[in-house]
Amino acid sequence: MSPQERQVGYVFQDIRLFPHLTIKQKLLYGCIFDNLKTKTEKLDRIVKILNLEHFLSRYPNSLSGGEKMLVASGRTVLSETKLMLKKTLYFTSKV
Repeated sequence: MSPQERQVGYVFQDIRLFPHLTIKQKLLYGCIFDNLKTKTEKLDRIVKILNLEHFLSRYPNSLSGGEKMLVASGRTVLSETKLMLKKTLYFTSKV
């Protein structure tokens, strides 16, 4: 089975975003096989849900780690995967 047929998305811990693409371009990359109308509708919905409106013209190097995680998650959702795996670190401190 090819990777496209598996429909499994993975958000890497080190947030692999193309540095030469704006956040909007990166999100649209997640729905690369859709027509323009479908892409626009899906993008608008995800941007609103994840509150990414003010990030769209920015580049990944200007985002915090959490903001990058939101963008990577949005891209994965836009690719319409059936399952999304997300690797995150949780830090705890001793009191």
